[in-house]
Order: sequence, then C-alpha cells, then structure tokens
Amino acid sequence: MNVICPNCQRQVKIEPSYWSRSDDGILQRECPGCQALIRLTLKVDLVGQKQTDPPPQTVPVVVAVDGEATRELIREILAKAGYEALEASTGREALSLLEKHCPPLTVLDVGLPQMFGFQVCEVIKRKESLKSVKVILVAAIHDKDTYKREPRTLYGADDYIERHRLQDGLIPKIEKLLNQKKPDVMEGPQQDIVQAMPVDQQPTPSLPVEKPRVTNRETTPQPPLQAGKLANTTPEHEAARRLARIIVSDIALYNPERVKEALQKNIFYEMLMEEIEEGKKLYNERVTASIRSNTNYFQDALESFIKNSVKPQG
Repeated sequence: MNVICPNCQRQVKIEPSYWSRSDDGILQRECPGCQALIRLTLKVDLVGQKQTDPPPQTVPVVVAVDGEATRELIREILAKAGYEALEASTGREALSLLEKHCPPLTVLDVGLPQMFGFQVCEVIKRKESLKSVKVILVAAIHDKDTYKREPRTLYGADDYIERHRLQDGLIPKIEKLLNQKKPDVMEGPQQDIVQAMPVDQQPTPSLPVEKPRVTNRETTPQPPLQAGKLANTTPEHEAARRLARIIVSDIALYNPERVKEALQKNIFYEMLMEEIEEGKKLYNERVTASIRSNTNYFQDALESFIKNSVKPQG
C-alpha cells in the first residue's frame, strides 16, 4: 500500500521499518523527496495492514405475521435491505418483543391469533413507552370488490400493505416511515493509494462507537393448552381459523366508527348484524361442513376481537 505526499505528490510505500507512531498512535514519517512530515488519516497496524471497520449495524424490526411462509418471505426481504426481523406469530408475542426491544418499526398481520394486529397497534399508540414505534399493517382482504382500504381506518397504524405487494412494496414503505435509506452495505477493499494530509490539517482522530446489537430471532414461550381444549391443528383447521380472523378484521377495519360505538354501548352484535351475517355466510361457503360440524371458529374470532379490544373512552 502507498500514500501520496501532500506536498510533492510523491508515492511513498508503507513499510513498517520507516514509520514510527506518534504519541496519539498515528503512523508518521518524513517524505524521502521533500522531507515533509506525513501522517496517515487511516489507522494502520505495524505490519502495514489497514484496520478493518466494524460491520454495519442492522435495524431491528418486529415482524408479527401468522404463517411461517410469509414470515420467511419478510425475513428475507428485510435482511437484503439491512434490517433484522425479530419474529412473533401471535399478537401477545408481538407485544412482548416490542416492550423488550422498542424497535423503530413493526410489521403486524391484521389477522394475528390471540390479538388482532390492529388491536396490538392500538396498544402501541396508547402506551407512552411504545408510541414512537411506527406500525405497518399487513392486510388480508377477504372481499376485494367490497372493500377499499384507507389509512384513516387502520386504528392508528402508520401504513398498510397487502400480502401480494410485500416483495416490492415493503422496503419503500419502511424507508419512508423511518425517513432514511436502507443501511449502508459494506463495500469492497479500499484502493492501494491513500491520500495523506499535512500535520496542520490533521483532524483529531476518533474511534468508532459501536452500537449495541439486537439479538436474533426470539419467541415468547407459549402457555400450555388447558386439558380438554386441545384444538385440531391440521392445515384445514388452521386455514379455517385464519379465514375467520381475516373476515372479523375486515369488519373492524372498514367500520371503525360503528365498531367504536358498538363497543362503547355493548351492542356489537346488534349494531354490526349485517356485516356479521355476510361474514358468516362467506365463512360457511369456504369452510367444509366436516370442520364446521364440531367447531365455530368464526364465532371464536368475534369473541376474541371483542374481548381484546381496547375499550374506547366514553
């Protein structure tokens, strides 16, 4: 590796035997051509190897999505852009991770088990320690001809995205909310010739500050299922439960004012009767009779929504 003398522009080899360290640890020597004192702006060890910079720090993002395939897709999208996914599969797991790490942003599936994504969002926006966290809801619309989503209906979420747009649309939305470009990626080796500076122009050296790293993916242990309540976990049953949550989440997302009033007055079923009947009809059409014969996942989803809703202030 060579440096260029700032006075005579002569290339000077970095050979440890000709260089000495100053009191502040910077390598220096006289130029063999003009005798000017050369001090390196890049720190170099005694055998002439450039000190490597610490790797860029990733930005943590809590990803709470129902479905391993979608979580894996989001994980890969984030990793390529320099973000780290802290993953959860339920609403309560998401809240646990958010309270532990307080990341700048979270991606929440609207149809999460235990707590719907928009219910988690309500908690985030009402809790002082979390209200700075940006929220993107991952939408799963069960009837695209009926519903047209608008941000004002998203229970305080900062943005939303539909599942089929994740690949191309997620990172731009994240960068817009965080008002930043994706984290810098490590570049290749520097060129062999390094520009040096005269002593009177030499800035005070500073050491890089290492930010604390966030641990990789972690999950909150699930409580054991109570005896007698072991749910059927076949793919068909899982799909039926998810469909029920999607239908209920759409009812809540597209009727926010009526839902708020219904919860205040404790007349949810009466006030949303038409939407509930339409949802029940769709559920019955898409779920086989063998599953519906001994389960009622649609009713379970409705009860879960009402139970976990943040009661509006009267």
